[in-house]
Amino acid sequence: MIIRWVTLSMATLIWVTLAAAQQPVLIRGGNKILLKPSTKYLAIKLKPGIAPSVAVFTSAVSGHVIETISKNPILSSRGIVLLKTTKVEPTSSSSAHFTSAAESMGHAVPVYTLGGVDVVLTNEVIVKPKKTDDHDLLTKIASVGTVTPLLLGSYLVKVKQGMSALQVSNDLAVDKRTDYSEPNFITIIPPPPKVHAKVPGPAPLSTVSVFPSDQFFSREWSLANRGANGSKQGADIHAVQAWKNSDGSDTIIAILDEGVDVTHPDLKNKIVMPFDAITQVATAAAQQPKAWDGHGTACAGIAAATTNNTIGIAGVGYKASIMPIRIAQTDSAGGDWVTTTEIIARGINYAVQHGADVLSNSWGGGLDDPLIDDAVQNGILSGRKNHRGAVFVFASGNDGTAVQWPAKLAGTLPVIAVGASNEWDELKTFSSKDGENWWASNTGPEVTVVAPGVHILTTDITGTGGYVNGDYFEGFNGTSSATPHVAGIAALILSKEPLLKPAEVKARVEQTATPLGPRKLYGAGRVNACKAVHGSGC
Repeated sequence: MIIRWVTLSMATLIWVTLAAAQQPVLIRGGNKILLKPSTKYLAIKLKPGIAPSVAVFTSAVSGHVIETISKNPILSSRGIVLLKTTKVEPTSSSSAHFTSAAESMGHAVPVYTLGGVDVVLTNEVIVKPKKTDDHDLLTKIASVGTVTPLLLGSYLVKVKQGMSALQVSNDLAVDKRTDYSEPNFITIIPPPPKVHAKVPGPAPLSTVSVFPSDQFFSREWSLANRGANGSKQGADIHAVQAWKNSDGSDTIIAILDEGVDVTHPDLKNKIVMPFDAITQVATAAAQQPKAWDGHGTACAGIAAATTNNTIGIAGVGYKASIMPIRIAQTDSAGGDWVTTTEIIARGINYAVQHGADVLSNSWGGGLDDPLIDDAVQNGILSGRKNHRGAVFVFASGNDGTAVQWPAKLAGTLPVIAVGASNEWDELKTFSSKDGENWWASNTGPEVTVVAPGVHILTTDITGTGGYVNGDYFEGFNGTSSATPHVAGIAALILSKEPLLKPAEVKARVEQTATPLGPRKLYGAGRVNACKAVHGSGC
């Protein structure tokens, strides 16, 4: 349906829903994708100097109760506020009615649901010509707005005032001279599963060995599970045995997330080439996460925390370096991620250009995006030293449905899609023994392997930030936590065999996994780091 502003005789602005036959579409790959207005969010582009409250917005929008106002920097830079609604009248589920109180504030911005994820339409379009020297097409593109070179032969177009970015994108998408074109949507990615985090207590004496010496290593069941609390001994990734054969040295793991705490005592000596893809500033301070954004720090610790240093935890690829790249931000603890196609693609491209061997991606959702897919394929082909190709590891998702994008690219590309298992070597489901009945690992033919994903002890933002008051916490979960386990294993493999290509690393991870059940649920099974590095005594 087409959403427009019209002025009524009573000076009331109303978002009008036309006939279903005229519902707006996104043209992608020659296909028309229907765009449904979001039932969770509204957006307004404010006039300069306007800063209304929740109460003011609630009175300005009939049929909706406003829960929160998002002033995320990615939105604010475009003068947009995002309104999260908690109640919608049945007759208004597909349309928001703004009263005259909204007239002085600004105008509505369409928010659609696309592939199960909510997206805000901006005035920007991303377009890639098939030929870089097609001057006629470039002239056509320039006629609709301000053009800036982006990456991989693509351009970012800020369309002229009064023009629809959706219409411009669709017009360019059907031009046979164009590889692809689509709006640079602001994407609202749902938060990861809630955690029941706690500060780790005194660690029991390790019964494994004197190595590693890390304070909480004996609590890291995912690295060495000895059957505590009735769990299944051996349901871990066999990290201790793997470390006898490889340590991850001379490799770089990029953590594409909401930033990594570069001051953390278990991470600070591992940081290389940090980058904030939002502001395009390549400094540690620029990407430093907000106090409540602990997700990236948790992932980094699992992948490659400093190991055998008597404090904290051990990381899987324990001598690998960490490249922190911020690709999203939240407004508050447990809030939605806010990002754009351009930001994510830029983050991936930066990691590839700056030598990341492995890219760990604990995020996903929505429909395939051509620019991001382009960035992934470019990384596979040209990343790493001598263009051996970067290894991409993606989280499969946490809502118990089909594998989310970009993880589902594993069905056609040599990328690794990771599901989650628990201490009993079960697939993480809504009824698995771990007790976390609020989330489940996504499944499907694209799943490559599973890895530990519940009750994971890892690094937290130092001090009072992050999930708990402290530098470490127990209870990190989701395929978000499973993914950096596999990224660490990939670093171990490449540290020992640096000539391997992405497809060979993926095959190694699959072929050495421990089978647990049907392929569509578990992939090849639970990862085994020891066997993956061709270790003995596995």
